[in-house]
Amino acid sequence: MRSPFPPLLALLALAAPAAAQEQVPPDHAAKMAKGTELFKARVREVLQTKCLKCHSGERLEGELDINTREALLKGGARGPAVVPGDHAKSLLYQLTAHLKEPHMPEGGRKLADADLQKLAEWIDLGAPYDKPFVAVDETAWTRKTIAPADRKHWAYLPLTSAKPPFSRE
Repeated sequence: MRSPFPPLLALLALAAPAAAQEQVPPDHAAKMAKGTELFKARVREVLQTKCLKCHSGERLEGELDINTREALLKGGARGPAVVPGDHAKSLLYQLTAHLKEPHMPEGGRKLADADLQKLAEWIDLGAPYDKPFVAVDETAWTRKTIAPADRKHWAYLPLTSAKPPFSRE
């Protein structure tokens, strides 16, 4: 009896490379390089001065963290903050340009037209980062987590007053 799987696997193998080639435009590397330079030259400063205070670290308004590109693309409670290659569909641009509520930065004035233009151009180029805003060493011992079962060890229990085992009372 012949298995139906080999022809199916062959079709999948042929379709996968074609789909992967369609997703990456030929000028992708050049756009990302230009976008990274724009980020370093102007966008990093705008995001750092206008957005980072409320959207990084312990304080994440709207559950949006902009510290890394991955976090920015993931977005917050309202969905992805940026649609790489399309600033008009990007929530970050819409809110900072005051095209959509709530206007950002919160309680502040709309960004300058020159800054909005650079932000739009950066998003259209793929929204690349050169590095996170705040470097986090994930391997640092201070970032280690302790499993709940390990928290029962005496070293993690709160201090208590205890009577000595051999009291002379």
